[in-house]
Amino acid sequence: MPVRRSAWGAALALVLALGGCTSDASTQRQTTATVAVSYPFGSLNAATAVGRTPGSTLVRGLTHVGFTTLDAAGDVVADTSFGTVEKISDAPLTVRYTIAEGASWSDGTPVTGADLLLEWAARSGQLDETVPTLGADGSLADASSLDDLVSFAATSPALVHAPATPSFDARSLTLVYDQPVADWQVALDVNLPAHVIGRLALDSAPAPAPTASVAAPSLGVVSPTASGAESGAASTPGATPASTDWAAAVADAIVHVDRSALVAISRTWRTAADAGSLATDLAAAVSDGPYVITSVDPDNQVVLTRNRAYTGAAPARFASVMVRSDLAPLDQVSALGSDKVDVVAPVDTSDVRAALAGIGGATVVDGADRVLQLQVGEKSGGAFDPASYPADGAASATAARAAFLGSLDRAALAAAAGAAPSDTVFAQVGVPSATSAPSATAAAASGRATGAVPGASAVPVRLLVDTGDPVRAALVQTITTQAATAGFAVTVVDTTDLATTLWSRPTDWDVALVPVSQGELPVASVLARWRSGGATNVTGHADAALDAVLDRAGTSIDPAAARALLAQGQTALDGAAVVLPLVSQPVLAATDPDGHGPTITGLTAPTWGSADLSAWWAWARD
Repeated sequence: MPVRRSAWGAALALVLALGGCTSDASTQRQTTATVAVSYPFGSLNAATAVGRTPGSTLVRGLTHVGFTTLDAAGDVVADTSFGTVEKISDAPLTVRYTIAEGASWSDGTPVTGADLLLEWAARSGQLDETVPTLGADGSLADASSLDDLVSFAATSPALVHAPATPSFDARSLTLVYDQPVADWQVALDVNLPAHVIGRLALDSAPAPAPTASVAAPSLGVVSPTASGAESGAASTPGATPASTDWAAAVADAIVHVDRSALVAISRTWRTAADAGSLATDLAAAVSDGPYVITSVDPDNQVVLTRNRAYTGAAPARFASVMVRSDLAPLDQVSALGSDKVDVVAPVDTSDVRAALAGIGGATVVDGADRVLQLQVGEKSGGAFDPASYPADGAASATAARAAFLGSLDRAALAAAAGAAPSDTVFAQVGVPSATSAPSATAAAASGRATGAVPGASAVPVRLLVDTGDPVRAALVQTITTQAATAGFAVTVVDTTDLATTLWSRPTDWDVALVPVSQGELPVASVLARWRSGGATNVTGHADAALDAVLDRAGTSIDPAAARALLAQGQTALDGAAVVLPLVSQPVLAATDPDGHGPTITGLTAPTWGSADLSAWWAWARD
């Protein structure tokens, strides 16, 4: 009998243990959201090229908050729970940033003016000793050569006009521009924590203590030496005075242009927040948003947990969020159907949609992303290049471009591609075009163009495109058919690296199908794309009158006035027949509300071309 009771007791204990495990697993399943996307995380540093990729922007949407964000329409949205941005003077343009009381990093260290000062130093270019060589995608081509120099290598077109070292204190910073800047509302924000960058950069070698009259009183802290940094007290990040002292050390190095310290600070700033670095050392993963990174597996996944130090307006809804990028689109759908993931955002293809339809009860939400535009090359040596005509080149090339673009039916193109039509030329700011597509007498214009190609019965047009995307492939097929009726023979120049080909092979294409995204500095991005000689002007278009309009927009500190000027600029581009917006790239997201995982409400389709993806995470925040 005692044996039977003993056996029964053991069995009961096992049942209770299994029940407890099941309960724990169920609780974790309900409080952890797993998301599968097609873009890997690259960096927490929003100012670097890899930090601006969609996967990086997505993760940062959970880990970072700041003074402002940009919505899908390009409008500035303020987060007053973090602080305020106030224009206090028009001449000279002077902007004050005030951090809200209680705003802190995830290790408990207060956000201070030193964090803003570090970002000014990195983005203004005032301290850089060299101009880096950039690849076609904007990434550094010679990163290792910068390691022994002061080189943040991230100069902003806006902050380059704020050359004077800003005044700052524990809760604010004041920035003075040497000319009006249209993007002043979003030109500066908190990015990486100064106290962490300072410790990682300066703790391995003796660093001078902050000058008492500059750094320490301004931040309300003592010097690293006085707080025990020499004995290693600051070697581990945490909510201690020593960790804040490193922010003072960074501020002192910037104010006094301490080259030896700045070499290390700039190198650390460039690299410490990259995925590879975070995978081995999470020190730079300190964040100020509702979540904090607790694990990084490069190219595969990032795990984030609730930031207990966050006191802002949108706290974390879940205990943790896992962002996976290791699944192919159809595998994402399969994982959703088997309850291994809770949200998916795969590439929008017919196969993906068919697979999603096979999941009973799955909720699919649709959206529109980057604007796909035809941009016409004027320096290609082809029929759209004024140099191709012996006389009256500008007029003949414009007529040929207008005939080609005017032959295209955008509604039919959108229907063929299964995408929403778009008339937005300046997608960087979301301003829709007020005019229709270019038009011309196709026969006359194509006849003039044929004259530029002796012996040609039809005008050859080389179309540069990445046909690996099904939407673009469908557009190409319909463009070819429509243009043929107007006397244009379209041939495809296919590429898997559009950005590089646009720049490295400018004479190999006459027109390119280009996806245009929102710009982190919206107005400056328009100028870079369409001003004569602009940094991203791939068409070679040059127009002094347009330049004058764009320059006025770029120096207008009134957002409404800037948009009105940009509308004028779009009209000028329409008349020049150098760009034609076609469609918005379709995007989707899906969830499977079967009751086994966490509750997902408010899900939208992610706009990967947005400069800020914080809004997409509304479903993961309260």
